Amino acid sequence: MSGPAPEATVLLGWHAAGRRCVVVGGGRVATRRTRALVDAGAEVVVVAPDVTDDLAALLAARDTGGVRVRHDRRAVVTADDAATAVAGADLVVVATDDPVVN
Repeated sequence: MSGPAPEATVLLGWHAAGRRCVVVGGGRVATRRTRALVDAGAEVVVVAPDVTDDLAALLAARDTGGVRVRHDRRAVVTADDAATAVAGADLVVVATDDPVVN
């Protein structure tokens, strides 16, 4: 047996509504994951120094549309940074392009 494909996908049947989720990263994948979590009713914190234009628009919508998402504008550099960023989260999605951070 050769093992799973590197891009294997696992679907979770998890109810996100009202749950605290942290998305680490601000790129395309993080944008898709954040939108899916917000659409599912999760309370989302995006931890990233910068975000895509689409994610910035979603973050801006929180001020007018009641979207439950906020941006913690910082990098995750150390293990202590990571521990602080994910404290109390029910789900953590790591979606950066930096393998060290991931």
